[in-house]
Amino acid sequence: MTPRAWSEADVRALGVTCDVVTAGSVLGIGRAAAYQLAARDQLGVPVLHLGSRLRVPVAGLLVALGLPLTPIPDSEAGSPTPPAVALTATDQGAPTPHAEDHSRVAHLQRLRAG
Repeated sequence: MTPRAWSEADVRALGVTCDVVTAGSVLGIGRAAAYQLAARDQLGVPVLHLGSRLRVPVAGLLVALGLPLTPIPDSEAGSPTPPAVALTATDQGAPTPHAEDHSRVAHLQRLRAG
């Protein structure tokens, strides 16, 4: 079976989170491998362990794919983002979305561990 080709619009349409199988599909990873990597926190994107459920924030997928967190309007799609703008939040010490997701995951894991 041919793997599905995911467009940026398809990924954004997933909502806030998606399941591990879908995240694996977006990343080109099969079901079994996606679950194995997610269980070891090696999927390459943040994984939320919510009881027995595993969820993947779509923002983490977008970051992993090198896509902006907010869609670029068609009128601006051809103009590159100035590097100074792209680096400002990180340079000022603001956490990146990926780092925030990892801190949330760590918090949830500490709560689960009791």
